[in-house]
Amino acid sequence: EAILTEVGAFEIHAILPSSTGPGDYLLEVRNEAGKSKSIAIRVSQQNPGIVTTTNINGGLASAEVLGEVPARLRMTAPAHPGATLSILAAGFGPIAASDHEAPEEQALLENAELVIAGRALPVRYAGRYPGKAGFDRLLVDLPDDEQLALGCYVPVSLRTGDLVSNAAF
Repeated sequence: EAILTEVGAFEIHAILPSSTGPGDYLLEVRNEAGKSKSIAIRVSQQNPGIVTTTNINGGLASAEVLGEVPARLRMTAPAHPGATLSILAAGFGPIAASDHEAPEEQALLENAELVIAGRALPVRYAGRYPGKAGFDRLLVDLPDDEQLALGCYVPVSLRTGDLVSNAAF
């Protein structure tokens, strides 16, 4: 039983409980009127990804530029060299705490890197997003140098070991 967080006309958001083991499953939606057609899904132990504002691969990363007043990353409000980014992510793996409640900060990925236009930057924190049930978070300090790629569509991805996440910009 997934934990429903949002139900709309065209999409449903839910948290897959940490107690769900890796493997192949059939997913269906049920309500008092019946159930949907089943679709096959594969659950991995870990499959890190960057959440985008469009919920599709290659979209704008759902992120904030941290400061005295955090600012949502937008096409008209980009990050700049020297800034610290907080990037919304998911798929870092199961936790021992309740999936129903907003978690405490808990690092889950070691040696994670944010790859920006081919340049790997160390991730300061890669773990549960405190106060946001079902989500993970990356904290990355952007270098203040001329080698940092600039522009509206700078590609980014998360790399941890042999795993590389979806693309975002």
